[in-house]
Amino acid sequence: MKLLAAAVLDVSAVLLVALAANTMLRRQSAALRHWILTVAILSALAAPALELAMPTWTLPAPASRWATTVVAPGTLAVFESIVSSDAITSTGTGSVRQSPGFSLKTALLAGWLAPGLGALALLAARLVRLKRLSRRLSPVDDPRWLCLLDATAHIFGIRRPVALLQSGHPATVVTWGFFRPSILVPSDVRNWSDERLRIVLAHELSHVRRNDWIIQVAASALQCLYWFHPLVWIAARGLRREAERACDDLVLETGVSGHEYAGHLLAVARAASSSLRPESAAAAMAGASTLEERIRAMLNIGLNRDPLTRRGRVASTLFVGIAAIAAATFTVGTAAQSGLGSVSATVYDQAGGILPAVQVAVKQLETGRAYNGATDRTGVYSLRDVTPGAYELTMSLPGFATVKAVVDVRPGDRLQRSIVLPLGSIEETLTVVGGGTPDASAPASRPVRDIPLPRAGTGWSGNIGGSIKVPTKVVDVKPRYPAELEGSSSAATVVLSGRIGIDGYVLDLKDISATPANPAFVASANEAARQWEFTPTLLNGAPIETNITITIRYRPR
Repeated sequence: MKLLAAAVLDVSAVLLVALAANTMLRRQSAALRHWILTVAILSALAAPALELAMPTWTLPAPASRWATTVVAPGTLAVFESIVSSDAITSTGTGSVRQSPGFSLKTALLAGWLAPGLGALALLAARLVRLKRLSRRLSPVDDPRWLCLLDATAHIFGIRRPVALLQSGHPATVVTWGFFRPSILVPSDVRNWSDERLRIVLAHELSHVRRNDWIIQVAASALQCLYWFHPLVWIAARGLRREAERACDDLVLETGVSGHEYAGHLLAVARAASSSLRPESAAAAMAGASTLEERIRAMLNIGLNRDPLTRRGRVASTLFVGIAAIAAATFTVGTAAQSGLGSVSATVYDQAGGILPAVQVAVKQLETGRAYNGATDRTGVYSLRDVTPGAYELTMSLPGFATVKAVVDVRPGDRLQRSIVLPLGSIEETLTVVGGGTPDASAPASRPVRDIPLPRAGTGWSGNIGGSIKVPTKVVDVKPRYPAELEGSSSAATVVLSGRIGIDGYVLDLKDISATPANPAFVASANEAARQWEFTPTLLNGAPIETNITITIRYRPR
């Protein structure tokens, strides 16, 4: 799909250059304009091959605005208006979420292939029909025609054998074929004058000399492949128009007057019949769509009718060829062929404040190559021009939990990420020896204290963050060794996980011990920890919840 998109851009660039050049050269000969379009169409056909074969030079471009946000687990609702959580995983590793099912790329590819293959099949059927038609038609055996054919072919320097065929119906004069070209003439050819015979043969042999048929087939193939591209249709139509005018110029250069040529052309067009239409795959002498324009050109004595010179051929080929190579070589931004990408990460705290001086460690998972750095004063860390692959970003700052995020860098990607560092966890560690007694000073119930409410809508987002005031324990209740286990040699380590609310109380305690302990020990630890009280944790001056981990070791006396 990327190759198709690159080829479409190359085709657009080449055809635009050719069409613009033809507009500027409108006072030059039709032969020169036709050759420019020919080189452009052949270059457009070769666009995919040029994309694969040519090296790539990257032109600088602004970073992409597209970004997928990585949010660390534990991010509070106060931050949801700033950073979305579309790539959250249970381990804090963010990745781009891809929609399952039918891919848009697949739909686009199928939508391009179906009409394109159908048009190619139709073109092939027309060529086969033309081949069968040439076998059914009888050759012209009139010595007058054959002598004029040989004489005119000698004038144009044509050495290939040319078959002169006669139709059983009054049809348009057409020419087709490359190695063994054929000219089809209508059934009433015996009634034509010698002058008309000579003019008709001169025009058709001009097509043979210039190889117009095979060039027009190439243009038709380009139309099939890029059926959706308007510039391709414009270029193909211009190619046919300039080919007819270039052949008319060659005929006029043989000494035929414009008025005489126009009269014979009108007579041939008037006698043409729609009962036989091989001209869809052949070059017709009197196509109705260009007839009026061609007659005006024939009667214009000031028109440039110079044939295509070798210097003009080389110059126009170099001009269009350089444009085609440049289109296939230069890309804007970090193109897929460059093999490089970049990652930019902006680090925030839970209140939306940006975090400078966050230590960033980057490791490419496939090779183990490491990069180290820190966020700048705007909270941004950038890693540019890296090879494709999966990269693990580790963000750490004192007072905050360490967050890891994995990003997949593909060729040409300019990824932007937003990462939130949650506050670090408060840790309490106690040791209880058997035989302890309950603490008589432990309050029977919690007193009501005035706690400041969280500040909402303070507009802190985007300011420098990271200002933490850690909580201080103001009520401490010691756990006791369970009475029912006195005299035993039981020991245990109980680990509780919970959070300190904005009111300073311990909430949502859970047993996360690695080894299950006696329920009496767990109950003792819970009973004591639930009675603890702390001053609120402040982040950037506002109270915020924080996690707490409590480790209590019970030892027998």
